This record gives sequence, C-alpha cells and structure tokens, in this order.
Amino acid sequence: MTALSLLLALAARVAIVDVGADRASPAVRAAVEASLQGSSVGDSGLRDALFGLGPLDRTRFDGEAALERAKAAFGALKCEQADKDLEAAERQLGALPAADVQSRIADIYKYRKACAANRGDEAQVTRLGALLEALEGKAAPAPAPIELRVDPEPDDASILIDGREAGRGGHPLAPGPHLLDVEKPGFRKLHRLVDVQAPGPVRLAVTLAAQPSDAQAAVRAQVQSLRGAPMERHLSALSEIATRASADRVLLIDASGVLVQARLFDAEAGALDPRAWKGRVVQGALPGLGDFVAGRGGVDLSAGKPGKPNGAGKGKQDNTWGHWYSWAIAGALAGLATVLVLSATSSSDELTIKANH
Repeated sequence: MTALSLLLALAARVAIVDVGADRASPAVRAAVEASLQGSSVGDSGLRDALFGLGPLDRTRFDGEAALERAKAAFGALKCEQADKDLEAAERQLGALPAADVQSRIADIYKYRKACAANRGDEAQVTRLGALLEALEGKAAPAPAPIELRVDPEPDDASILIDGREAGRGGHPLAPGPHLLDVEKPGFRKLHRLVDVQAPGPVRLAVTLAAQPSDAQAAVRAQVQSLRGAPMERHLSALSEIATRASADRVLLIDASGVLVQARLFDAEAGALDPRAWKGRVVQGALPGLGDFVAGRGGVDLSAGKPGKPNGAGKGKQDNTWGHWYSWAIAGALAGLATVLVLSATSSSDELTIKANH
C-alpha cells in the first residue's frame, strides 16, 4: 500500500462486518484486520460481534490458540513455555461446556504428562497418568474409594467428575487428582482440578456466579440476520451498525476458505459503494484490500469495468459481483473467571479439601 493510500485508509473509521453465509476463519479475519493496519473501529467485544462472535466463541478461539502454542513449544522441547500455554488453554477451554471440550482437556493433560516425563518427574507422571485413565474411562475401581459429595448452588447445576455426569449423591473415587466441572447455562462454569485424599468422605460446596450480560448481543444478532442476504435490502441495518460502531464506512466481508470478497457501505451517503473487491489470503495478508478500502482498485459494478489491479492476480477480472446476491450466496477476557465463590469446608478464597470423619 502506498503512503498516500494508507493515509486515506486511516482517515476513515471502518467497521469490518462478516456477512458471508459461512463464518470467516480466524486466519481470514486476522488478514483483513492487518490490511487495515489495525484501524478497524470498536473494542474487542464489538469487533467480535461484527464477525458474529460471542464471548464464549472468543474464549474458545483463545483456548485453542494457547493449546496450539503449547504443542509447538513441546515440539521444540520448551516444556517450561508449553506448561504456561497449557495453563492458559485450560483456563479458557475449561470455561466452556464440558461436553464440548472434553477431548481438548484430555490433550492438555497428555502434554502435561509428557512434559513431566521430560523433566524426569515420575511422581507427576503417575498422578497424571491416573487422571488420564479416569478421563478416558479406563480407570480400574479403587480398592478403598473415597466418597466425594458436591453441593452446588444453584442446586440444579450439572456436576461432572472426570468428564462424566455425577448426579447428586456421593461419588466413590480413587485417591488422587480428579477434574470437577459444575455448570449451568447463564452462570459462569467451575472447572477445577481437585486432589482427593484419604480418609474421607470429602464434601464440597460450590457457588456459581451469574454470567455477565452480553453487551453486544444485539449487534451480533443483527449481523447474523445479514448472513447470505442481499445487502441492497438491508441498508438501514448497515446504517445502524455504522452508528453503533461510530464508523464512516462498513467493510462487508464474505469468505470461502482463503478466498475473500468485499464491498463498502458509505454511512454518510447511506449507500453501497459501486465497487467490489476479490482476492485471497497470501502469507497471512490480503494484498490489495487496503488500497480498495482507501478508494483504489476493485471492480466498478455500475460500469462493469475493472478498476486498478487489486492484487487478486493477473488476467481478466472475474466480475462475480455483477449481482450482489451472487456474492451473498457464495459466501479467535483475559481469561474468563470460572467461579467467584468456591468453598470446601473453608472460608479461604483458595480451594481446600478436608476429610470429614
């Protein structure tokens, strides 16, 4: 992008909205935002909502990204860094419904066990091996099980121990670490590793905090209603989005894999720009998209003639955007706190477990 076009791009406040029938991947979103040199408007929550993402979607993306970083660090024999990333991954993914992330949580503990083996920590290898067997349903019955009883608030919250529904009664468990999940829609989930020790029984009182309201729910619902729709019929909705985001322009994105198509909505004029753009992600970037947003390149739909090259490749320009409906149809806080109050026969903020004789 030339210095002049960059200045032009930065002069306008641009909101990026994903209106494709299929949600753009995190890699495509990163490439789009990079093309605008970080000048897209809105805080992180609003920008997520403009891509149709809610708080838990962001939590999932962050957790998956942390897990991938941990795998890469382990592959480079950097277990200290891998352990930090695994901790972040569990903090994020553990906030999601247990049924959706059980396999990912098991992956986290597999890598923790592998790092413990690399350090020569045999005691930790044994402990984590037993936990993995429990998560995979392979653990043999304990000869002298310890009873664990969980009292949740709200009292109809679901209780899962080692990834399986546990019900309301006492639960005989082998001594050692176990994963406890307590969850209910509308409340922040508890995900915690507990260490159950003899002689038992052990009783835990768990209070779940209410989930904060989603401040961007209305924006996300509005974006969802635009997916796959002809934009000419939704100019008022685009104006509302521009107002919410305090944007001068709305960049409409439709992605299919690494292929990206775009149009611009001018908030002041209340109309779609007659130009359209098409390109593909190359090495994490979208060559030409920044110039298009700055007013250079793209295809003039009203004239049916291409503008200046937009970086999508040489040769004749494919006028896929001749009709807007053809474009429409074609088409990753800080970690969430998982619990505010957790007591286990203790007034401490830390989780403690005591055996009750």
